[in-house]
Amino acid sequence: MTGLCKTYTDTSFQHQYVNQFKTWSEAQEYCRSVHNDLVTVENMVAMGSLLKTVDPQYKGKVWIGLVRGTRKQLHWSLWENTQPITYTNWLAGEPNGGTGVCGAKCLNGQWCDLYCSDLALFICFDENQGKNILVNTRMSWNQAQLYCRQHYTDLASIPNSTVEMEINNLIGGNLGQYIWTGLFVDSWEWSNSSKMSSFRNWKIAPTSYGNCAAVDVNNGSLWDNLSCELNLPFICEGGRSKLSIIKQCKVSAQDYYLQIDDGKVPAFFFQIKTRLIESGMSPDIRLQWRNLATGSVFKPKN
Repeated sequence: MTGLCKTYTDTSFQHQYVNQFKTWSEAQEYCRSVHNDLVTVENMVAMGSLLKTVDPQYKGKVWIGLVRGTRKQLHWSLWENTQPITYTNWLAGEPNGGTGVCGAKCLNGQWCDLYCSDLALFICFDENQGKNILVNTRMSWNQAQLYCRQHYTDLASIPNSTVEMEINNLIGGNLGQYIWTGLFVDSWEWSNSSKMSSFRNWKIAPTSYGNCAAVDVNNGSLWDNLSCELNLPFICEGGRSKLSIIKQCKVSAQDYYLQIDDGKVPAFFFQIKTRLIESGMSPDIRLQWRNLATGSVFKPKN
């Protein structure tokens, strides 16, 4: 089977580690005047790529382009789509306006928000297997996210009712318990406002103290929220450097009648994008399926 990708352009950005200690605002001003902006991070592959630019002798923290804003938004921990979330399944009265900022499946499998520090079972998504996995160990939301990223891909997303039903079947007898998904609410935004990335890699849930994000180079690339007035080195996102054209990419699928609105499509997006980034393409690439006349994503290989 072959999955057809719409022709797209890959406008790559050079990422530059700047070994000058500045406040977050000073770093932003520098990046915008000399390069393009403070860096946006879109996934773990991009995170690893960016860290390779940091001076190997430096073991401290580095500013990135994430800053606390004022407008709260709903996100999935793993979300390759640039569009806002449209499918939700909240319990009546949820989200309840501030008692929690991390999402879980609760009564009857519907959604509620909890304190991110609460302990619950959780669901990971494994992009290699293309399926969700229930982990019967209670952790905080951030611990669960880290576990999923270390052992699988990320906490599970629920983009539509089809995936919701699959996850309910997976949960089985645990339905009604608190079970973490990848859903979270925050008001953090990227310095480069033209980009939408829900990727976060916090060490712990952000406190109310610091409004700017930094990568802890010495602690597995986890993030801290710090006072924006601290002086740290930083990573800039440079100017456009090259243009590539991809007209078709091939992936295997057991069911080539996969529909464009099928919940499994994001998994294929993630897998393809990850492979392209690993092969040297920019994390800024955007993929979109070319929908066949039949409504299917895949067709039999000739």
